[in-house]
Amino acid sequence: MVMLAVMSFNGGVFLAAIFGHAVGFLIFGSRAFKKFDKKPDLPPRK
Repeated sequence: MVMLAVMSFNGGVFLAAIFGHAVGFLIFGSRAFKKFDKKPDLPPRK
């Protein structure tokens, strides 16, 4: 979406795409920055 906004040469469309991406990131979050505390499903090896 951002690439299409840049190719349209319209600054407002570009800013709206960047703003929407940032808001979506803040609302839904990213698992990349969260700690992984879940224990594995597999039993421990002996």
